[in-house]
Amino acid sequence: MGETIKLGDVEFTVNEITTTKNVVEEFGSNTQGTYLLANVTVTNKGNETITTDTSF
Repeated sequence: MGETIKLGDVEFTVNEITTTKNVVEEFGSNTQGTYLLANVTVTNKGNETITTDTSF
């Protein structure tokens, strides 16, 4: 992988993408479908503080 997307002073690097059908730990027992899991590194190259959130 290693694809990097730059947005202003912030860089998002995709380290790995996988799929799963089991997301019970996060969303409960009634989940259906296939889910895309992205392992991403976020790098702040600027001087301003940024906030990232993984709860989508």
